[in-house]
Amino acid sequence: MTDLETVDGLATIPKPLLEQFATGNQVTPRLYYHPNRMVRNFFWKRLAIIRRLYLRHLPIRNTCLDFGCGGGVFFPALSRDFQSVYGVDWETREAEKILAHYHLENVRLITGDIRTINLPVPQVQAITAPDVLEHFADLAPPVQRIHDWLVPQGLLFTSLPTENWTTISSRKITGTPKPFDHYHTAREVENFLAGNGFRRIGGTVYAWYFPMYRISVWEKA
Repeated sequence: MTDLETVDGLATIPKPLLEQFATGNQVTPRLYYHPNRMVRNFFWKRLAIIRRLYLRHLPIRNTCLDFGCGGGVFFPALSRDFQSVYGVDWETREAEKILAHYHLENVRLITGDIRTINLPVPQVQAITAPDVLEHFADLAPPVQRIHDWLVPQGLLFTSLPTENWTTISSRKITGTPKPFDHYHTAREVENFLAGNGFRRIGGTVYAWYFPMYRISVWEKA
């Protein structure tokens, strides 16, 4: 994995490679390969924060599921930090290119509807879900699957857009329209998690002066 770059300790995929792999349908959000380095580094740092959180909360890291893995941008880091990694999404063509390019042999993709697919293992130790849950109009099915797939006291790591003035302003600055399927704010998703089998045990707001994302650690109750 010699052509990887680094943002705050996180292994990141270079802009030209992501541009080459991206299909233009936002499976890999354009902000990961935005022309402005500051913009794309800001977006990558969400994943760097999640990485710091799982390194802190999981001294031994066996199995991880990247829920809604999209274009697979988190896989180079996850494959280094966990013994086995699984990625689930309805569209995995871009993620397959990342796995092949970096020879990530400990990462396995499962393609399909998360409401009906099955994992090749009964449960996993950790689940990462960066900027995913807000895309579900009905939160009950994905949250139930996540709960079922985690071992007892397993950990869920979420990043969620606040949808406040900072998020709105940043979209104007970067020329990025709000996705039509952002059905919930971060608070709404977190309130749902807290009422449906999860307990928040840590996290932060990113960034302090521009609270665009809430990044949290959840323990399966």
